[in-house]
Parts: sequence; C-alpha cells; structure tokens
Amino acid sequence: MITGALWEKDVFGQYLFAPAFFWEDVVSFGVIALHTLYLAGLIFGWMDDRTLFVITLFAYATYVVNAAQFLLKLRAARLSAPASRQAEALS
Repeated sequence: MITGALWEKDVFGQYLFAPAFFWEDVVSFGVIALHTLYLAGLIFGWMDDRTLFVITLFAYATYVVNAAQFLLKLRAARLSAPASRQAEALS
C-alpha cells in the first residue's frame, strides 16, 4: 500500500484515490481492515478460532479481488498500447 501510494503520487499527483485507481484503493483498504480485524481478534482474544478463520478467508478473498483488478487493468493497458503506437506512427 505504501509503495502504491508513492507511485500514485508520482504519476497522478495524489497519494490515494486517484480516479484511475480509485476502486483498487478502496478494495485495498478493505483488505487492510479485514487483516487488522483478524489480528485484533487474535491478539485480544475477542473471537473464537472459527470466526478468525472466516475473517481470514474473507481477507484473502478480498486480496484476490484486489490482485484481479490490477491484472485486468494491466491487461487492458497492454492491449490498448499497440493501437496507440500504430496511431502515432500513422500521424
């Protein structure tokens, strides 16, 4: 999250929630919240093992969604890059 925020600042001029990466940042905060909830429940004994396990599953499922968002955006950028290069070559 820290390196991503630094990259967003360098590329888009703001640390988080740049329009191009808004939803990725929202889901990243969900991942952080779920992992924090798990750690708090574990450290302070607020939850039984089954609840901690369910929170862990949700946390990692959310992380997979976050990674998929990134990969889909990367794929879309790579697919659109050759078309933009061809248009530049023609002009």
